[in-house]
Amino acid sequence: MRRERCGVFSRRKNQRANFSQSLNSTPIIMLRPLNGFLSKWIPQHEPMFLAYENLLPVVSVMYSEAKKSGGVFTLDNFIPDVAQKLELSHGDEINSRRLAWFLFAALLGRLERLSKTNNGALTAGAKIWCLLAEDAHFLKRLLPSNVVWRSDEKVWFDLTQSDQKILEWTVNIAMPPMFAEHDAVGNFAQTHGFFVSPFKNRIGFMP
Repeated sequence: MRRERCGVFSRRKNQRANFSQSLNSTPIIMLRPLNGFLSKWIPQHEPMFLAYENLLPVVSVMYSEAKKSGGVFTLDNFIPDVAQKLELSHGDEINSRRLAWFLFAALLGRLERLSKTNNGALTAGAKIWCLLAEDAHFLKRLLPSNVVWRSDEKVWFDLTQSDQKILEWTVNIAMPPMFAEHDAVGNFAQTHGFFVSPFKNRIGFMP
């Protein structure tokens, strides 16, 4: 089982910056071999998945509140702010890890937004989510004793389910429908012995 290691983010300051720059550039997203990309930049997928589930309703509310006041809020506003806070959190191990995973999750959300108009981003996003789904069962071991995440941030996941049920839940409930309907996900589901039936009424969206 892969675990978060003490000091991992403080030792990877330059990698974080490069990762952010990479996902901020659509052509790079389209041209990088995806499996090698994730293996290099995100050796642990489970914490990013958890961060994504917690980020989704938060940025949705921030978007709605900004719109009410005549303002504009998107992940393009959120990502630089989190990146700055991450750099200022040096020495605070727990907060540094949280901010790093929220940054990764926000970049994944930005890819989701790009996927609406970019087929290359759509394919990349579908494959990324297959990796998240395949590793989702590791949350059963990661979360119970993990001090990085609060108990209310862990409630999105039913850890009493079998590994197969968690896999199916990730694809059919957590995964954005635009990715779940991609051929790559259909092939992934067939390989893992279940049918894709994406849930259309997600709570929140990535602005």
